Amino acid sequence: KVLLTGATGFLGRTVARRLAARGHALRVLARPASRLEGLPEGFEVAAGDVTDPLSLRAAAEGCAAVVHMAALVKIWVPDEGLFEATNVGGVRNALAAARAAGARLVYTSSFIALGPSGPGALDASRPHPGPPYRNAYERTKARADALAREAAAAGEDVVVLYPGVVYGPGEMTEGNIVARMIADHLGGRLPALVGPADRRWSYAFVEDVAEGHVLALERARAGDRFVLGGENATLARLFDLVHEVAGKEP
Repeated sequence: KVLLTGATGFLGRTVARRLAARGHALRVLARPASRLEGLPEGFEVAAGDVTDPLSLRAAAEGCAAVVHMAALVKIWVPDEGLFEATNVGGVRNALAAARAAGARLVYTSSFIALGPSGPGALDASRPHPGPPYRNAYERTKARADALAREAAAAGEDVVVLYPGVVYGPGEMTEGNIVARMIADHLGGRLPALVGPADRRWSYAFVEDVAEGHVLALERARAGDRFVLGGENATLARLFDLVHEVAGKEP
């Protein structure tokens, strides 16, 4: 039995379907307003929120693993304390819940938690080098990663995954940033590219990232860390491809 947080997100729904297809029994942590459409049949619902440690601990009871995917994936919100409560506090609460249940924790971090790689490849063994951070999301994901590393170093069964920028079919949520950008561009709502055109991201297909979650749950050793990346490309290259396919010039 697996407790899944963030199951109603863009990546979370795909991971839920992959886990169910492999025969894992799913329990989904959900808030009252959560939309549960698109999740596989037969899952349990545990009412709660990752910022509420008691609800998360109760939801994890009887589970062999906790797959913690819930996060605040935005560039900016009016109350930046929400980043701290969700991204850092959520990991702290998930660690405590998994510890109390005697469960493995698979934590979905982000490539941004490792910091910029420069011309080289991302190295999951090295933590973020520290300030400057580009935004509150990067800062809190780096802090949450430090908590997970500390728990793993203390001998807890923690596996950390660092997806690149996930793209693919699915809902136009904040987590589906690539599809949203392309849709805005094609719809005339993105008059110019924002940021340096030579900025490189690692683009990872949603189904591949979901498969990485299943393999990590089933096969990884305690303390393992994996970058779930894809093709490294610049922002300019992405929109050149859109131009080639759709004929709309950036």
